[in-house]
Amino acid sequence: MLDLSILILSALALYHHGVFPLILKMVRPQKSPFERKEIDWPKITLIVPVYNEENTIAEKIINTACLDYPADKLKLLIACDGCTDQSVETARHTLDMAEAANLNANILDFKENRGKVAALNDAIAQTNGDLIALSDCSSILSLDAIKRMARHFDDPHIGVVGGTYQFAQCGDPAEQNYWTYQRAIKKGEAHFGAPMGMHGAFYGFRKSLSRPLAAYIINDDFILPMKIVAQGYRAIYDEKICAVETEQTTEQMNWKRRVRISAGNVQQALLCADLLNPKSPGIAFCFFSGKFLRAWMPFILLSVFLLSGFAALEHTFYLAFFSLQLTGLGVISLPILKSKLILTLRYIIVGHLAGLVGALKYLLGLEKGAWKRACS
Repeated sequence: MLDLSILILSALALYHHGVFPLILKMVRPQKSPFERKEIDWPKITLIVPVYNEENTIAEKIINTACLDYPADKLKLLIACDGCTDQSVETARHTLDMAEAANLNANILDFKENRGKVAALNDAIAQTNGDLIALSDCSSILSLDAIKRMARHFDDPHIGVVGGTYQFAQCGDPAEQNYWTYQRAIKKGEAHFGAPMGMHGAFYGFRKSLSRPLAAYIINDDFILPMKIVAQGYRAIYDEKICAVETEQTTEQMNWKRRVRISAGNVQQALLCADLLNPKSPGIAFCFFSGKFLRAWMPFILLSVFLLSGFAALEHTFYLAFFSLQLTGLGVISLPILKSKLILTLRYIIVGHLAGLVGALKYLLGLEKGAWKRACS
């Protein structure tokens, strides 16, 4: 029984980290025709949730004013969630500038910090029209982002459209490798049915297909789009739509973000179990192989480590296996080693540690849906 448990858990870890990405990489998605034609441009509301973003809100507004989209069809809705800094005042001042003169924009100044989900629910409820786009305040969009998104929605079977995510400045090569890996995963997942969640930096959806999010939701950029996919609508991952993150994160901010995302991974593994429906085999395959296993991977890896350590007391094979794990962890943790491979492996290990902390916080009821900025 012990041997079988170690074998199954090790196989799951190998499958999630190696086999699944390899399958996605081997698949060559067929390029869908994308016509750069002029269409009857729909009305789109771009919602930007804000909490203490006085350093980025002005650039976000100017970026939105510069987007290539008919001014009478695009509305910016800034949802300030109980800001305690000068975010609201800075936004109002920027909207009065000549650079934003043609921008149709409103500011929702919520006095109480209730959380991102509450701000989004209220903002979405106040929109007119069918198409909504969400974007982070610190993300700068490519100038044709809205037009490319609108063209995809010309197909009534498409319910969600998202783009890629990049950093303006990223001093950590391991983090760059991680996001390159994530972009490749989403590209492969899209071929099988839908990318598993969207980059919160920018994505759009049909308002008629969305439902208000519960206050306890953590990863809204997964739950909201995947609930639309579960209704039978397609989700598009367009690599030509680009959102660039301008805010540089510290190690502390990055740790908090990874812990919170990990808590959300466990939540969505439980709340979105309907994505495992075999009637949609491609989506079920991607959800199980990626997001579902990722939520439980810290426990799987910890179990393999502890069980093999216990088995090493009686079996030479497991003694070698356990020793190999200890040696690997020791080498990776040495700060003097800074090769690309070591840095990447160290980033993965730290990610699983954050995953363990985040999962435990969620399961123990310590991680709530209300959000704060990572640096706060």
